[in-house]
Amino acid sequence: MKERRRAKRVSTNLTVRWNTSDLSQDSKITDLSAEGCFILTADRMPVNKLSRVTQVPRRDEIHVELHLSPGEWLKLKGEVVYKVERLGFGVRFVNVTTPDKQVLGAFIDKQDLGSLESLPFPRVTGQKH
Repeated sequence: MKERRRAKRVSTNLTVRWNTSDLSQDSKITDLSAEGCFILTADRMPVNKLSRVTQVPRRDEIHVELHLSPGEWLKLKGEVVYKVERLGFGVRFVNVTTPDKQVLGAFIDKQDLGSLESLPFPRVTGQKH
């Protein structure tokens, strides 16, 4: 299968605050590019609320705040482009300003150079009872 993504992507463990018209949550971004990200919600959301994540409509506007470093938050708008049942969803950034593109690009380049500020997020595994 041919890769459709055009932008360089990096694995991250970024804290993100996101909200839509009727949902709001703190989560983690596990995959980031200048064009979008994957927001992992399963690690933060109680099991009885996980199904609400999949109720985020595709193409619904979403506001995200990426925690790039201590005291530095980058606010972006996006749209939900896909969902992974009970795990999270993919976001495409929209209407990103030139200064925000530069900040995001510099952060991604820094991660790509092997910075330890953002380590890959560990896989979510089920717990044995």
